[in-house]
Amino acid sequence: MEEDIEDFRKDLLATIQNEQATNGTFGDSSFFSIASGILQDCEAIDDCQEAECDYDVPGKGHIHIDGYDPSSFDTDESITLIAIDPDCLLRLGAPLKTINRQECEKHFKAMLRFADRALTGHLLEEIEESTDAYDLANYIHENHDDIIRFRLHFITDRLYTGRSDKDSDEQSEGKDSYLSGGISRTYHIEKHIWDISRLLKTKETMTTDETFFIEFGGGGIPAVKSDTNNDEMSLYLMFIPAESLAEVYQRYGSKLMEANVRSFLSLRGKINKGINRTLKEQPEDFVAFNNGITATATHVEFGENGRIVRADNLQIVNGGQTTATIFYSQRKQPKPNLSRVRVPVKLIVVDNDAAHHLIPQISKYSNSQNKVEEADFSANNQYQVTLEKLSKRVFAPMPNGSQTHWYYERMRGQYDNAKNQLTGKQQRDFIKLNPKSQVIKMVEAAKYQMCWNQQPHVASYGNQKCFARFVQQQTATNQDTNWSQTLTEDDYKQLVCKTLMFRSLYKLVKQQDWFEGSYRVNIVEYAMAKFAYDLQQAGKSFDAAGTWTRQCLSKQDTDHLLTAARMANDVLLDDNRPVKNVSEWAKKEDCWKQLRTLPSCFPVGDANNNGATSLAVPATKNHRSRAKHTSDSSSTPSALTNNGSNSVSKSNKPISVTATITENTSEEPDWQTPNPLSDANMVSHSHEKQMSDTLRKSPEKPFQFIIPDLPNLSQM
Repeated sequence: MEEDIEDFRKDLLATIQNEQATNGTFGDSSFFSIASGILQDCEAIDDCQEAECDYDVPGKGHIHIDGYDPSSFDTDESITLIAIDPDCLLRLGAPLKTINRQECEKHFKAMLRFADRALTGHLLEEIEESTDAYDLANYIHENHDDIIRFRLHFITDRLYTGRSDKDSDEQSEGKDSYLSGGISRTYHIEKHIWDISRLLKTKETMTTDETFFIEFGGGGIPAVKSDTNNDEMSLYLMFIPAESLAEVYQRYGSKLMEANVRSFLSLRGKINKGINRTLKEQPEDFVAFNNGITATATHVEFGENGRIVRADNLQIVNGGQTTATIFYSQRKQPKPNLSRVRVPVKLIVVDNDAAHHLIPQISKYSNSQNKVEEADFSANNQYQVTLEKLSKRVFAPMPNGSQTHWYYERMRGQYDNAKNQLTGKQQRDFIKLNPKSQVIKMVEAAKYQMCWNQQPHVASYGNQKCFARFVQQQTATNQDTNWSQTLTEDDYKQLVCKTLMFRSLYKLVKQQDWFEGSYRVNIVEYAMAKFAYDLQQAGKSFDAAGTWTRQCLSKQDTDHLLTAARMANDVLLDDNRPVKNVSEWAKKEDCWKQLRTLPSCFPVGDANNNGATSLAVPATKNHRSRAKHTSDSSSTPSALTNNGSNSVSKSNKPISVTATITENTSEEPDWQTPNPLSDANMVSHSHEKQMSDTLRKSPEKPFQFIIPDLPNLSQM
């Protein structure tokens, strides 16, 4: 086992070193990117945003975080902070090091100091305001009354020596109280240690390796067992006191929600009026009027009286709104008397080995009556399976003389599992055929699609929520579509082109002199959408065939995308934006509307000049003075008030970009209904005849991206 850990550590550090060399990042930044990706894959976090803050406060101690999960507050009023063990590459080549409990606790205290000084507002006076960390601190300060808990994740390439059998993930959950602005507040604190051993286990199993349990006081909960004739599950019917359910939600929040439900369900502050009215006016009738909750667990324990006293890994698969309403009703006056309320619960206890595949199915069918939840969020839906099959059939052109696939990873860890099943030459051949740099993850693919479909505000929700919205739209638009017959190899090539576009621009933005070092993902999301929008408005087409042939963007397209990126940067960081926090501003459709009002990122074609013209774009330098903001502290992710301003800070110095746009002269393809969600306005041009010899050997019809008409699901 220790040998496996050491091999994994060497591979991890080598990957970090390679990313540092490829992307020009620092080792710690690469470590954060790779490790937080593992946490996303196992759904320990939904999303991640780098936000480094590392300094000493005289007389107070050290402060350190490397990033956070920007979606956690919107999900359940949690703030999730992430810190990595610094200087990992200095340990490259050295034997496996260990880290003890006391040293890990120092890192947790450094994260808590960040939280504490953000809550009091002191941090805003101590760090540079043009950083992601400042925006995070400001957001925490503005919303300190609504925050319920802090989740702290510490990630290290060392081996943790303080783990006990009782607490396999060394998660310490409880109430920590500290002063905020002179007012004593109580917050739940979760601490999670991700050492090299746990990272390896997580990569292998794609689960968090985390067991949390809920104990029911008062002698337990009476339960009636129902026969299921299934060795993998047991079914119990029970009635839980509403007070107990509210306490459990306050402590665990969205961790109680099954992953597919959590990916699109935002419970923050939401109260169902009907449920709340029953709680207040007819509490004894709640059990008769409410459908109750369906939940799963992997193990239950019974007391001497036969009642359930403990449930392991409790997951609510249906009834999240009921649970949230019961909790939030206690924060509104007048408060209902929850002591008189009982909640009906169907508890399905699933064998631990079968939980991975059974719980998502239980979630899907438990929600089948709800139109918002009827979409299949699993990796096994037909659309995803078809994309994976196409990825194995389609060979990329050989610009470097080596034939490869773009590997579509529809299940978490699929690529690594496939690679690790091979050894020696077979494994080397697999990597050569499927380079790691050409892996497209399912949730990332959805983000690229949404950007191209001109929904960058949805892409800014984070990978999981964006994927959920993508599936909802796909389901609403194509309920009767047989994807195995509709999707073609051209569709997969289109997806690869979007992937190339996003990833190329992500690298290039960092090299621009106007880039201030923050919000790179948001800038790229918006730039890609602006590029697609301007193409559509001009009636132009993107050179998809040329991009596929070259396996890279043309210089012209790169210039246009960088122009769009600069515009996106200016809108996102506009001093007059109505929402202070840039990450939250990026989630607003008004942000996208404002970017659309700016000039096209393409030059206006001149027939006498073969379409080659120059485009002047104001060169802006945004100083982001917070003093100019007019929004009050109530500007939260769900409380945007648009002031109608489309202003962008401008200077007098223009940038000239010269490029050529070629009109589409190719014949219309013989199929008229493209994939309505993955296709936009990319059309191969007549110069497809100049494609490489590789593609000439296997001629194919031109493929196009048509921008679809999508349903408005912004209120779903």
